[in-house]
Amino acid sequence: MSNNIDFEIRKKRMDSLLENINCIHDEKLIKVSSISKKSIHNLKNAVMYYFWDCITSSSQNAEIIINENFFENYQEEIKNLPNITPNGLVVPKKENLMSFNKLQKVIFDEFEKNNINDKIDRVQFPINIRLQSNDFKTDDRPRASTKKHTDIWAGDPSGAIIVFLHIFGDYKKIGINFFEPDKFPKDLVKTLDDYNKGNNKIKSLKEIHFKYDDSGWIFVDPFLLHETYKNSSSIRISLDFRFIPKKKVSSDTYEDENRKPYFISIPDWKKYGDSKILSTEQTLHGDFKKNNYTKSYPVEIFSKNIMDNTNRDILSEKKFIGENYICDKFSITKKDFDEIFVDGLNILEYEVLVGHERDSIIQSIINKINSSDLRISGENNNEVWEKGWGEILASIKNDFSPEKIMPQYFDHHNIMRLDGQYIKGITDNFVYKYDQIIRKIILKRYAETSSSLIELGCGTGSGTFLAASTIDKNIKITASDWASASLPIVNEISKFTKRDIKAVQFNMLDMNGYEELSIKNDSTVLSFHALEQLGGNYKNLLHKLQSEKVLCVHLEPIYEYYNKDNLFDTLAKNYHKKRNYLGNFLTDIKQLELEGKAEILEELRIGFGDRYHEAYGLLVWRGK
Repeated sequence: MSNNIDFEIRKKRMDSLLENINCIHDEKLIKVSSISKKSIHNLKNAVMYYFWDCITSSSQNAEIIINENFFENYQEEIKNLPNITPNGLVVPKKENLMSFNKLQKVIFDEFEKNNINDKIDRVQFPINIRLQSNDFKTDDRPRASTKKHTDIWAGDPSGAIIVFLHIFGDYKKIGINFFEPDKFPKDLVKTLDDYNKGNNKIKSLKEIHFKYDDSGWIFVDPFLLHETYKNSSSIRISLDFRFIPKKKVSSDTYEDENRKPYFISIPDWKKYGDSKILSTEQTLHGDFKKNNYTKSYPVEIFSKNIMDNTNRDILSEKKFIGENYICDKFSITKKDFDEIFVDGLNILEYEVLVGHERDSIIQSIINKINSSDLRISGENNNEVWEKGWGEILASIKNDFSPEKIMPQYFDHHNIMRLDGQYIKGITDNFVYKYDQIIRKIILKRYAETSSSLIELGCGTGSGTFLAASTIDKNIKITASDWASASLPIVNEISKFTKRDIKAVQFNMLDMNGYEELSIKNDSTVLSFHALEQLGGNYKNLLHKLQSEKVLCVHLEPIYEYYNKDNLFDTLAKNYHKKRNYLGNFLTDIKQLELEGKAEILEELRIGFGDRYHEAYGLLVWRGK
């Protein structure tokens, strides 16, 4: 497998994307389509009106006249506007919102005439109005646009096509050079804090004959490098934005979570200037630098639905779990995050359910709690587990793959609880993927300090596989379950990972098989959603673990974590009781702590679970 990006499939994608467009210039990864005089006239007038609004709003004494010589006449006033960022964005502020929203609408209407909107999944919004001049001395910045770079290094998605349109200025003296790398290493498909770090690894570049000009809409693949050159103190004004095609290719792998909310669907884009407008509380003479452009848009904007102005919504209704969310939730530093997720983290998308959808979820939970067919935990009946894990075993016996050991019940959950809200997962297998993220953090945080890891209730071995693939190879792994079907699954995992894993049949209710676990004082005992099946019959296991003075890490439904005063948690508590899940486990450990027999090291309500309850309560303790 090559360590470099395959440019050929990207060129084919670009061809298919613009196959029905009149391309007046075509170099595979960069294409230009013509634009009518009427369209460029409409856009130029809208941009002119926006700049007039910026100037007159920022200087009450200015006498500005709009005419065909507007940009030539008012270059100095434009260059001195207070709402220009270091890399040339002319951003909206409270005083110029109406002209900015009008401009966005005109851009949509004119771009739609390209007839490619039906091939676009999401588009960057708002559209950038860019101003360049040699009078702006920003070349010393780590991410200066005058350095050769790809916008991927600035945080743009690797699947996004860049669009430029020249509005005004001397593009020959203030323009853009484009370069095609001979090879583009896959490990450079990420955000960089300094473009030089990427340039030092790109060994060979071929300059493309085409340069930025005024001939039409310019479409550029992000894996081409480009640089801005500024050989004049006059101004150049352009529009630039990105869009993500519906057709994906294998190298569309990266998307910075901070930029993600600023990519919206075509139907959403169409609404702005009609039923929606952009708004902000920031003023022209405020400090836009408080919002770091390298992470998001440089102005704190939000959308208002004109048809329902009580709502104040982020641009996209979709939300997501990404690096920032994980670091904040689990108190992880950026350095620790990079060490845990060496290959990065795929963003998990979801949407919050409100109104009648939320009401229907609540009704379904009430119906479930009141039903008579719920299986009750705490009974020594392995039939359901032997059957379920037996199905997994049959599927991997002759063809093992990690995806096949995902427990069947993960597939059933598209509606979930997250941070006090009901959500619907958009990313496939959302529950399983977030579950694996959580487990990986726990394993790296607590298993790496032990000589051995003992998992209780390993089930299909998804946690065992993750441990075998993640933690230091010198740490011995023991996986146990009360279902006999789990043991051969563990053996298959052992063969696949080429790692010695001991499989033990251990019944946590009657403690049969406990001695085979070979727990030592420096072991870590781990349970992922396993103790929940004990109901209130966990005391023998609890006191045995306490007496071993061993580190215990549990990811379980902890009844005591629920809030007493809201419907959201009351429903989960009632479901927890109806299923007879894990009893007063935390309360009993706290009592041991009061008696000097245990120490609680971490308590964390992760706030995640299926629609009925939360099986993701983290509890870490050690016997004394």
